[in-house]
Amino acid sequence: MAVDIASFDLLSEALAERHWEQLAELRECPVGKSALYGGVWLLSRYDDVVAAARNWQAFSSAEGSAPVPLSTDGKIKLMPISTDPPFQSGLRRLIDPHYSARRVTDAEDVIRRGAVRLFEQFQHRGSCDFTNEYAIEFPANTFFQYSFGVEADTTGRVMGWLDHILKAPNEALESVKAFYDWTASLIEGRRNSAPRNDVLDSLLTGAVDGRELSDSERMMVIMNLIVGGVETTTHALGNVVHILATRPDIRAKLSEQRSIIPAAVEEFLRYEAPADARGRVTTCPMHVGGADIPANERVALFYSAANRDPSKFPSPDEIIIDRFVGRSDAHLGFGAGAHRCPGAHLARTEIRVTIEEVLDRMQDLEMAADEIKYHHGLTRGPIAMPVRFRPYQEAA
Repeated sequence: MAVDIASFDLLSEALAERHWEQLAELRECPVGKSALYGGVWLLSRYDDVVAAARNWQAFSSAEGSAPVPLSTDGKIKLMPISTDPPFQSGLRRLIDPHYSARRVTDAEDVIRRGAVRLFEQFQHRGSCDFTNEYAIEFPANTFFQYSFGVEADTTGRVMGWLDHILKAPNEALESVKAFYDWTASLIEGRRNSAPRNDVLDSLLTGAVDGRELSDSERMMVIMNLIVGGVETTTHALGNVVHILATRPDIRAKLSEQRSIIPAAVEEFLRYEAPADARGRVTTCPMHVGGADIPANERVALFYSAANRDPSKFPSPDEIIIDRFVGRSDAHLGFGAGAHRCPGAHLARTEIRVTIEEVLDRMQDLEMAADEIKYHHGLTRGPIAMPVRFRPYQEAA
């Protein structure tokens, strides 16, 4: 049965259960309007999504970048994702250098040691819940330490608030406020300690549009960085290891040809994007995919649907792990345009390191459950993922 666009719910459990089937049906009517959440236009084909993502003048993020309006009383506005150039560009100039390929490469040994510490907790057992024992912990520990110098034992409650915000954004005002208060404490603590030459230092000392940021703006940037840098990577790791556990042929090829792992990371992110959609609001009437969208309308850019558009990616529902070898065109796992994810290099490194360690430490990997359930909401990934494998033997 074809999807009913008028009642299409971006946050529903039904979408999580029939995800790719519904998105394929959505592409058949590439631009439609859901009546839910005050009305949301749905863009699902690659060319339409990319064109809108790159045209920030007409498809603005200033009214919020979530695909549905969030209930934050107007007091919380994530930055830079919910701002537009030139202010957004100024913020990115403070942020981006800290997540460059060179900076992340320099930190790879530390990142890998963090991964290995987690593997060592379960690798000899021969089984684990990969989501809850690794995929949740690793990106959180890595990101908080890399970005802010915050140790792993302080991140659990922060990520609890974040989980609430992403699962039920219209019911999470208390969690948003708690998250906001925590960032205030983080900023004050750094003011009274030595600089680390990290992104937090740049937010404290840098300027945008010829002025220093206010503490409120700094808080909202920190919240944005965590929202974008942790939860989506958690889901990406769960999605990737689910593939490795169910596709021994892919696992064998990657083990034999380690050089194609970076390309495989790109294909995994295309195949199963951890962030389904981002939102924009039109600033003027726009004609897209045969539809006329008036000004001041919310638009959802479905990155995940676009990533499986057959007009862009042949055999889109198949995993072709060398699809991106020598290929410069991009999937939309990190978005597109001015608001493309600043932490892409860090996320890629975390995923690649994890794949390499899985291949070395989890031989004969397979699922230990008949099926898995996925989160519903603004991001997509397995809620739990029990796996089993041959217990790891230390090299003699």
